[in-house]
Amino acid sequence: MAQLHWIEAGLLLSAFLDLVEDLAWVTSGVAIVLLSLHRWRVSLTALYTSLAVGALARLGVIVAMPGVRVAFLVVAVLFALLHPIAVFPDLSGPYLVGCRTERLRGIDCRILYPTTRASSSSGADLVPYLEWHRHTPAGIAKYAGMPAFLFAHLPSFRLRAYRHAPVADDQASHPLIVFSHGLGGTFEMYSALLEDWASRGFVVLAVNHGDGSAAAFRRADSDDTVLYVPVDDDGQRRVQLEHRVAELSRAVSAFLDVGPPSIPVDPARVFVVGHSFGGATAVAAAADDPRFRAVVAYDMWMMPVPPETLSSARLRDLPVAHCISRAWRESATFPAFLQACGSASGGVWLIDQADHVSFSDVYLYSPFLARLALRGADPATRPILQAASAFAADFLSGGHDATRAPSPYIRRLSSS
Repeated sequence: MAQLHWIEAGLLLSAFLDLVEDLAWVTSGVAIVLLSLHRWRVSLTALYTSLAVGALARLGVIVAMPGVRVAFLVVAVLFALLHPIAVFPDLSGPYLVGCRTERLRGIDCRILYPTTRASSSSGADLVPYLEWHRHTPAGIAKYAGMPAFLFAHLPSFRLRAYRHAPVADDQASHPLIVFSHGLGGTFEMYSALLEDWASRGFVVLAVNHGDGSAAAFRRADSDDTVLYVPVDDDGQRRVQLEHRVAELSRAVSAFLDVGPPSIPVDPARVFVVGHSFGGATAVAAAADDPRFRAVVAYDMWMMPVPPETLSSARLRDLPVAHCISRAWRESATFPAFLQACGSASGGVWLIDQADHVSFSDVYLYSPFLARLALRGADPATRPILQAASAFAADFLSGGHDATRAPSPYIRRLSSS
């Protein structure tokens, strides 16, 4: 229950106390106050129903049904645990965060950036977590092979970012991070990292890839939202990688050439970051596009990346850092990964407590389910995300000390 918002925890407690006849009118008043402060959501329908049945029974409209109300409350507790409001890690930088979504030359992008004001003359507000509401949960379920109702609460989330807030004007321009999501991901599903980088002063251009690998996406020539497209052939994955690399370069060109003039970025400080398939995309894009000045890859998926790309002269001369999870360290492909990437100038760094999905927001969706999936183990989600964010921010800003672990959660691996 610790993951519940205090208003929702108060509503649940009020609903249970409402079953005690002597407290009913008091708890009804408390519930009314809490409901006035509460953002209603479908996942708590059973809770609202129990409160409504109790109120109608006290007014004599219906017969009291305590057994039915208890059943509704049991369901309410279950859904409150399965479908909590996500609690993101605290932002570590000095800035608030602004957000806008743009379609740049047919590519959907979410742009996060530093701001010093929570509102603007147009009335900025907190941005919804999802861009396509029901489509992203359905796509995640399709990719993961899980019931869609497990992700039905995602549309109720909000970012810590304010829509169209003015960019911080304490600098003439800001460094730019271009971010590539993993297989079955979207530009929404890494918001903890992306928002934190923006709070540290980076402009973040998160690309939603249109190659079929995203949970939900739009193709460049269509406004229709499509769900994840399964691919089994390795050759097709390499085609997707080429598509993704081209999207990153096209998005950067569009952003630098015709992007929002109110968000100035420094073309000499353009970096690329990605996770899993996105890590492969980031590395391949940096090998191909000289505008990318440094790379951070989380759990890079090696399979689609041609060996000649990994051994290219440009990557040898470029600041490249790899951050991997325990799961990646224990995988059968790790020796080949270390042989190919162990000499990266920024090194290979291990977060011992991390799983492959720990770099995304997924474990924040339902900590209760995360513990079940990990057989009771604590996923340490927020500390891992904070460590992963700080690692990339320090490395890209030039403040990273390669001889010292930047966090108790991270240690450097030997290339041998």
